[in-house]
Amino acid sequence: MSQPTEGQPMVLQEDRFARHQSIKWWDQQALTNARVLVIGAGALGNEVIKNLALLGVGHLAIADMDKIEASNLSRSVLFRESDEGHLKTVTAAKAALALYPTLNVHVIDGNVLSDLGLGWFRWAQVIVGALDNREARLFVNQCCIQTQKPWVDGGLDVLNGIVRGFDAPRTPCYECTMGNADWQLVNQRRSCSLLARQAFDAGGVPTTITTASVIGAMQAQEVIKRLHQLDCLDGSGFVYEGLRHTSYPIQYTQGKNCPWHEESTSIQSVNTFDSDTPLDQIAQWATEKLHGLDAIDLSRELVQTLTCPKCQNEREIFMPVDRLKTSTLVCETCQEECVPAFVHSIMPDSPLMQRTAKALGLPAWDVLWARRGMDGLGIELSGDQEKQLQTSQIHASNPEG
Repeated sequence: MSQPTEGQPMVLQEDRFARHQSIKWWDQQALTNARVLVIGAGALGNEVIKNLALLGVGHLAIADMDKIEASNLSRSVLFRESDEGHLKTVTAAKAALALYPTLNVHVIDGNVLSDLGLGWFRWAQVIVGALDNREARLFVNQCCIQTQKPWVDGGLDVLNGIVRGFDAPRTPCYECTMGNADWQLVNQRRSCSLLARQAFDAGGVPTTITTASVIGAMQAQEVIKRLHQLDCLDGSGFVYEGLRHTSYPIQYTQGKNCPWHEESTSIQSVNTFDSDTPLDQIAQWATEKLHGLDAIDLSRELVQTLTCPKCQNEREIFMPVDRLKTSTLVCETCQEECVPAFVHSIMPDSPLMQRTAKALGLPAWDVLWARRGMDGLGIELSGDQEKQLQTSQIHASNPEG
């Protein structure tokens, strides 16, 4: 082996994150240990996931319901033409692993409104919303408040965008930012029949990769700031105006009638309960804790039955609204759209207490809410956690399942 000659420069190999760690306040170990839930894996979610992987965040969970289409390819840095038809979550996860091979990454393939259990919110330190509709944002906002987790919202509109940070009930929340026009659009969708809701949701938001990259970078930076306990968007936002660059910060105020600013109900993890545990067993446990029980409230509204208005045929469904297929909503005999009956709470004497959370249509690793008078207790079905983390983890060699 040849020896270096006198005066030859010595080359030192830098650590992967050496340039980060040269920042005085930077704590790479905090990022390695961090757990971040990214909801949405479209153009904006791609940028967030890419940035968090490059920054060295050690644990990511990615939730999305869609498959990759041709229109995604001009706006999504993690997708390739050969990925068309594949799940966005799995493809984004594998691309993130290619950027940072020691990343632990999990995927939840489904609609946030119907398929994402509150246990995932409890698992995460910070939640990032890369969503394209108000109803999903309202649900994420509710889940973050119930689980006492901060979240960073991002939105795109052609050359413009917005980043907002919330940590309610301490700060104003997403619901506090909504004006009359926002509520009119939400209520318009909610007042529609179930078939009309699905048509209402069709289409997409006009975006470009340039705006997505700006907003996604800002969202990732807000995550870094929160993990380092630095000043961050906290009940506030930043409006990016891409045409003339007249961008500006915005401070939100708590809405007078916003229901999310009381002290949050505490949640207890119970490893002996999972989504296959009959509700009457959970109710018995909750009764002992609360010295009585008025009801078990569910994490989301479910469709219990569908009834044909013409022939009166009633079918038992037990499924979240957003998991229903168009074919299910129509009576097979009359071809009429059926009328739903919803369930959100279950009384102690209800026959539904014999069912499990899974049989009711709730996702795995969810939270149930027991209440008695003014007292309440959240019950995390933690028996699902280990299986959920194991089966959702993606490795570079995993085929798409």
